[in-house]
Amino acid sequence: MEIIIRNFFRLLRAGIFGTQEQIEPMSAWKWNRIYQLAMLQHVAPQVREGIDRLSDQFFLQIPPQQMELWKKADGNMQIKISKPKLSNKLGEKRLSKIIDEEGGKSVTLTALYLIASTAHHLLNDGLFLHPLIALGCYIKQPEVYPIDNDKLCDWIHKLGLKSIAQLEATLLISYLGLTEEDIKFTTTGKRHDVSRITQELLQLQGTDKHEWQFSQGDDIFVHNNNTSAMFWQARRSAKYFRYSPIESISNFVSSFINSLTHVEE
Repeated sequence: MEIIIRNFFRLLRAGIFGTQEQIEPMSAWKWNRIYQLAMLQHVAPQVREGIDRLSDQFFLQIPPQQMELWKKADGNMQIKISKPKLSNKLGEKRLSKIIDEEGGKSVTLTALYLIASTAHHLLNDGLFLHPLIALGCYIKQPEVYPIDNDKLCDWIHKLGLKSIAQLEATLLISYLGLTEEDIKFTTTGKRHDVSRITQELLQLQGTDKHEWQFSQGDDIFVHNNNTSAMFWQARRSAKYFRYSPIESISNFVSSFINSLTHVEE
């Protein structure tokens, strides 16, 4: 299964940064998994661009029927960037203050949005590549996107995102091919293990499978409609606790409270 991830990110890097890496031979089933992963992560146009750029490689043998699907994957490669959501009120308050002090818009503030958004997805649904890709593009083009890294480091510390920002740095290096020298918003001396995140990518699950609600049945008792999802959320919060303790707890509590809104009074 690792070959799927390796080829997926080779194609993604080729589509985003124009890299030329050798594709390993795969079966039709594995090529279909790459297509499913690209669609689920909303990066099909970027991967399709990578396929076009590496089309002369011998082992890039995509079955004709699947190639027809890829031809329909053309689309806007621009990534929408918006204010991230933080689960804890203190973090939201500090973020609002940072936005006000920065005047509402700057390259450095956008970089903070992308770091916080990636963190939010990791803690709630699993890795979502869009904000991570945008962050990588910003970092790789300092002449176009001049980030004030000292200011960004200070903001990351204020929002309690220092540890999870280091994890994101490892993802940028492992998945998008950035170097330690490229990343200046955090220290990269400690490389985190991203194998479990990689396994989650291969599960190809939508976020709806992790939603859970409490509701009142015909009897007087309250029932959980998706116990496995509740335990999934609890395990996720525990797994990322060391990276972002306050946000992990806040996310789980927020999910729990939201699930109670379906209980009739």
